Amino acid sequence: MDNTAGRAVRGTPGVSGAPRWGRRQRRPGAGEGTVNEPRGQKVTIVTHRSGGIEIPWVRYLLGGWAGDVVEDPDHTTVLPNSLVICDRLDRLSTEHLSEVRRLATVGLLHTGDMGYRARLKAYPSFAWVWRTYHHTALTDLDLQQIPLGPAALPTLPPDGGLVQAAGRRPEDRAYAWSFAGDLSPSASTMIGAFRSITPGHHEDVWSFGGSSSGASAVANGLRARPDPAERDRSGELAVLAESVFAPCPMGLVHLESHRIYDALEVGAIPIVERRRWLDYFSALFGDHPLPVVRSWTEASGYVRRMLANEAALVALQRELSNWWVHTKRALAATLQEDVAKAVTDQGVAPTWTDAPPLDRPAPRWRNRIETLRHRDMQTLKARVRRR
Repeated sequence: MDNTAGRAVRGTPGVSGAPRWGRRQRRPGAGEGTVNEPRGQKVTIVTHRSGGIEIPWVRYLLGGWAGDVVEDPDHTTVLPNSLVICDRLDRLSTEHLSEVRRLATVGLLHTGDMGYRARLKAYPSFAWVWRTYHHTALTDLDLQQIPLGPAALPTLPPDGGLVQAAGRRPEDRAYAWSFAGDLSPSASTMIGAFRSITPGHHEDVWSFGGSSSGASAVANGLRARPDPAERDRSGELAVLAESVFAPCPMGLVHLESHRIYDALEVGAIPIVERRRWLDYFSALFGDHPLPVVRSWTEASGYVRRMLANEAALVALQRELSNWWVHTKRALAATLQEDVAKAVTDQGVAPTWTDAPPLDRPAPRWRNRIETLRHRDMQTLKARVRRR
């Protein structure tokens, strides 16, 4: 895959096409990851899901602001100087949102809106808003659209660096590539294209959950995965740390997955997809060095060429690691400015307008289009069949 055919973009964030968090001016003297030190103040993390996989990523992004984690499964807790992690905005009552707005020091991390179906009328009640799953219709609003981040690490280095395993060179890794995840149509196609890539002592590592039964997995020479609730993320991370490449096919709905960021944290090289009508990762990150492909046949050819060029492979691994460290630090610095503005300034009234409640920038028909842009014909047909 060359830069033209694969549409992979090389560079660093902060230039034309930069992510949302690269567009705000930093306060003078702000250092990466240490913006507006809290001076004893902490932000309580309020989560509606027990043991949420987002917590280590959120703690890193908050840096010195990160305080205790409070579980609130009933959506009733409202605390000053807090960040609410919520995947179901419709469960926040009018009374709850009124109290949030009155305090003016409560932020929101909206997760789980991969299908772009959530009604966003709760956003204006919060002092700051972050959301995952980038939506191109929301880019001009005063919110931060952030990456999903890693999910397999129990903690992330506070300085934004990578874990020790990330420094392992490609030739020291056991597998040319690996995959662990649900057997979506895109994943199935990827496996067919990558099946024959077994250079030297490397092995193929395939494991699935969800739609793959134990019997069919054994029949195809694959290892069946347990129920998703019992997912062994630490084991998957160990395999990624032994992998040169980590192809990241889209799931059943969305192009982005935690797998991309787990791979970056341990020095594996993620390969992501783009669509003819959506270059999702350029919209999210601006310029980036992630290998991007239009098909998994193209990706398998690229992997074979790279495995045959050790110098290029090492250079790509180093470039990706440096880029990811820089991106994490820049993101944390900008998000901490949101927190400092609300908390140290003793609360700021949200700048949103109450009408319309975000239906105009992202009405239902626009959300459907956004979801369709993540698909190619194969995944669209498979989705229709499932329905």
